[in-house]
Amino acid sequence: MEASKTPPPGGPETPPEPGTGGPPAGRAGAGPRIAAVLLALPLAVICAVGIAVMADVGEKGVCEDVDLGRVSGLYECYDFPASVEPVVLGAGWIGSVLAGLAAILALAFAIRGRGGRLLLFATAAAAGFLVLSIVVAQL
Repeated sequence: MEASKTPPPGGPETPPEPGTGGPPAGRAGAGPRIAAVLLALPLAVICAVGIAVMADVGEKGVCEDVDLGRVSGLYECYDFPASVEPVVLGAGWIGSVLAGLAAILALAFAIRGRGGRLLLFATAAAAGFLVLSIVVAQL
C-alpha cells in the first residue's frame, strides 16, 4: 500500500491567496488601526498636560509649607497636605510618562498591526496612575 501525497481533510490550513482576504494572521485590520491613530492624539495631549502640571506642582509646592509671614503679595500654592505630595507627584509623573509611551505604542500599532494588548495595558496603567494622583490630591 502506498502513502498518499495529499494531506488528510481537516489538516493544516492553506494560507489565503494574496488580495482575497483580510490581513495576515496575527495582524489587526483597518478598523483597530484607525482607532489607534485616533487614540494617539489624546494620549499625547494627556502626556503633555500631565508633565506640565507635575512640573508646576513640584515647583510651587503645597500651601502647608509656606510661611505666610515671609511672603509678601500674592503667592500661589497647591492646597493638599504635604504628606501626600510624594504620592501625587510620583503617581502623576508615572501616569504622564505612561500616557506618552501609550501614544507611541498606538502609532506603532497603527503601522505594524501588532501589539494591541500592550497598548491597552499601557493606556489603562496611565489612566490608573493619573486617577490615583488626582484622587489623592483631592483628599
